[in-house]
Amino acid sequence: MPKMIFSVGGSSGLNWADFVEVVKACEEMDFYAFYPSDHLMTVQVGRGTKDDRIDAISVLLALAPITTKIRLGVQVIGNLFRHPVITAKMMNALDHISNGRADIGIGAGWSKMEHAAHGMAFPPLAERIQRLEESIALMKALFTEERATYEGKYYQVYEVPFDPKPIQKPHPPIMIGGINEATLRVVARHANDWSSLGPRKEIQEKAQRLKELCEEEGRDFTAIRASHQVPLLITEDKSEVDLMVDTQIKRMVGNPGFQPSPHYGSIEEQMRDTIVAGDVEDIKEQLEAWRGVGITHMNFVTPRPFSRGMLEKFQAEVAPTFA
Repeated sequence: MPKMIFSVGGSSGLNWADFVEVVKACEEMDFYAFYPSDHLMTVQVGRGTKDDRIDAISVLLALAPITTKIRLGVQVIGNLFRHPVITAKMMNALDHISNGRADIGIGAGWSKMEHAAHGMAFPPLAERIQRLEESIALMKALFTEERATYEGKYYQVYEVPFDPKPIQKPHPPIMIGGINEATLRVVARHANDWSSLGPRKEIQEKAQRLKELCEEEGRDFTAIRASHQVPLLITEDKSEVDLMVDTQIKRMVGNPGFQPSPHYGSIEEQMRDTIVAGDVEDIKEQLEAWRGVGITHMNFVTPRPFSRGMLEKFQAEVAPTFA
């Protein structure tokens, strides 16, 4: 079986001091990466204990000089929040400041409420996906061409110099987030890494579909790393796991876009398949199931309040099983 790598991420409720504490701890414990999320406000009730929200890319630019090993990226950048030239400039700066540790995570955006609250356009899904693909193609051109020209429906640049080029060649790895059919096709065309979110049986189905799309696009499916984001809770107390499941149910059912999965007999069963929780042996069993689906990179939502001890326990007692 392939080995798994483990990262930590999320931004909800974290202030600057929190970010420094979390990232320094993760680097000391040899986690692979830290990935804050990219939102302008709290969009999921219960994800953080406060409404603090600092810009994700700016945080990474500040964290890069105080770290030396851990990779840094966003899971994932909201494409509509910034023009792709600005995104490329910022992520290129991160690649240089971090000496080649930047990952470019990006997605089409999903929160209509968030965009509307800030006076930003939120076009239909088809347009958001097309904008996403154009943004990625434009950024690739900037990263690799001496003077980039790109003419898309939504974005255009002409003979643009972009120097210095990224440290990583041909560019920092591109992680694309999303599980709908149109996004999966963009993943098949452009991604080095696919970032998924949702219950395991759904992701298994989506992974199979991505494999088919890769075959259609003439790409090697195994060349795309499969990443997944889940909350983590290591505990001997089953009532704490039950409480976490109840919290997941309340948050997801309160989301206007939530739909029960046909793969599960109940919402509770579905929610239990969206977390990694329990004692050490439970955690190992659940991660083995995810590895069986094809996930080789697990990104844990930063525990709130932050629990260094839980992450230390994970690295000491769970991670070696998957090395």
